[in-house]
Amino acid sequence: MNYPVLQVSGLSKRYRLGEYSADTQLREVIMRAIAKLARRKREQEQIVWALREVSFEVQQGEVLGIIGRNGAGKSTLLKLLSRITYPTSGTLKVGGRVASLLEVGTGFHEELTGRENIYLNGSILGMKKQEIERRLDEIIEFSGINQFIDTPIKRYSSGMRLRLGFAVAAHLAPDILLVDEVLAVGDADFQKKCLNAMDDLRTSGRTVLFVSHNMAAVENLCGRCIWIEAGRVRADGETRAIVSEY
Repeated sequence: MNYPVLQVSGLSKRYRLGEYSADTQLREVIMRAIAKLARRKREQEQIVWALREVSFEVQQGEVLGIIGRNGAGKSTLLKLLSRITYPTSGTLKVGGRVASLLEVGTGFHEELTGRENIYLNGSILGMKKQEIERRLDEIIEFSGINQFIDTPIKRYSSGMRLRLGFAVAAHLAPDILLVDEVLAVGDADFQKKCLNAMDDLRTSGRTVLFVSHNMAAVENLCGRCIWIEAGRVRADGETRAIVSEY
């Protein structure tokens, strides 16, 4: 019997425009502070809500499509689910190992080789060395970059990074796979391999969240779909009906 592996309740994420990050150089902080004073605070601080009160559940073994225009909040949602960033308010419960492919090269160490990065990502997922080694050849074969697997990632093209990134994310036994626009890069054969791999995860009881602008792929792969607009869930239901409305 299926059970919820993702529970999202009232999830909101707020950003302040012009806010500097923790790793900003001290000199830059001082210069920005001076510039801010020079404006005599004439401009009010601008706040942008990337997500507002988003709530939904995802069942074990479900493939959920997430659609919406650029800037709607789709990628922010996946970043929250993968703990890359944290919500301003609301709660989320994630049951199991999460693997994500959110941006080309995310999670790779530039100085390490492709092979070394496979081990690194497996370790981050909490896998033992023996588990990773059992899947190593399969990952390398799927990626199609066999001859470059012992080359440092910093020398990879964006397409090579994508291939390896998806191969790692899909094959290191995640309970939940988060995928953001993986079909935007790569040739038709690789896109077909990706779709087949996600379908295989579904049939083996894994859960997939698939963000894409490719409506045909969403309809073919996902039984259910969420439409996000301006940071809120506009519609949630059967994929063909939601895509048609969208």
